[in-house]
Amino acid sequence: MAIDISKYTKLILKLAKEGFKKGFNKAFDEKLASTIFDDLNTAASTGYGDKWIKFDPYHSPTVQQLQKNLLFFSVGKSAEQLKAMNALLIDEKGKIRNWQSFRDEVLKMNKQYNLRYLQAEYQTAKSSAQMARKWQEAQKRKHLYPNLKYLTVHDSHVREQHDKLHGIVRHIDDPWWNTHYPPNGWRCRCSAQSTRDAVTPKDKIPHVPVHKHFRHNVGKTGKIFDEKHTYFKHINDCKDKQPNAGLKDCKNRLLVKIEKLKLKFPLYKVRYKAKNGAKVYVSPFADKSDLFGNYKDAIKMAEKGIEVNIRPHVKIEDVKNPEYYIFGLIGDRAIPKSLRGILSSIDEKVNKQKCEIIVINTDLIESKWFNIAKTVKGGVNKNKKLKKIILIKGNKVFYFTRKEVLSKKYWEKILKKGD
Repeated sequence: MAIDISKYTKLILKLAKEGFKKGFNKAFDEKLASTIFDDLNTAASTGYGDKWIKFDPYHSPTVQQLQKNLLFFSVGKSAEQLKAMNALLIDEKGKIRNWQSFRDEVLKMNKQYNLRYLQAEYQTAKSSAQMARKWQEAQKRKHLYPNLKYLTVHDSHVREQHDKLHGIVRHIDDPWWNTHYPPNGWRCRCSAQSTRDAVTPKDKIPHVPVHKHFRHNVGKTGKIFDEKHTYFKHINDCKDKQPNAGLKDCKNRLLVKIEKLKLKFPLYKVRYKAKNGAKVYVSPFADKSDLFGNYKDAIKMAEKGIEVNIRPHVKIEDVKNPEYYIFGLIGDRAIPKSLRGILSSIDEKVNKQKCEIIVINTDLIESKWFNIAKTVKGGVNKNKKLKKIILIKGNKVFYFTRKEVLSKKYWEKILKKGD
């Protein structure tokens, strides 16, 4: 991979000038973090293949975990570089550097972090994502091929330690793969293959130490970069002080800033495109617990020409997490089980989550369609900040502005097609 260092040089020099004049006062730089993430995300998507983009109930949770790991790593690397630049302000004799001396040292640092290191990180992201997908595929067919075989590329560049592992076969659920599943080092090119070959006896398996940052199975953990890596220290220090998701007392508030970064750079990808051209976009940071239901209803809306964004989920105290962004409005999905549930859902989503558009799936309500429509109208009438509403009944989708709900057009449309 040819790294374009020029974009990093420009960013780093800008940060260096600011830091030289005012000091390095921020925990990390958002632009630098997002640039690192973009490069590593490109590498991982190349390694994982088409399932990185296509929404798939089997692969998408893994892709989400990998992207979350890349975001945290990128923020940590950004923080580490600011820390390194801050240290360069003072020379080896303890004197403050002048601008030219400081600039020269910063450029050396930039070449180290954003050329040499990044090349290795890029390759690791690509190979790890490739192996994460292989793991998921191997799990799917382990009833046919219950074992995995460790493979090297078997050329003159293979590390001696890794060459000792070539050909070893263990059952796919053997704990050995928790620490020896490839990649097992920086720029490692090893792989694993599903097989029915006989398992290698334990006494025939050599003891091969694995690099401390690679003693995990990326297919299981969803972590391309292990959290023992130096870059994660900035995040983990904060984590240790506030282990319970609130983050209110976190001193450097780095985790809070990472969560906000999800909203600033939601990284939406097209997961579905209807024949009419409407698309469903999904953030890799969408809430996994509600993702599939939100996605299924989003497809129904897209089939009716409504484009839907499924938003990032953030873990910050007092920040609500509406799931949708539709027609330029923040919205959420409700699945009430009763008429009263319709009213309480509308009240909560408008008043507590500040939604201006609500999607109501009515499939669980055992009541006549007329009663459902009447109750929805009452809820819209009461909550004057609600601008639009979408009703789903089976595969039918009804979209109304607030004005339409309170007019005759609502009844004409909803009773004609509802039952």
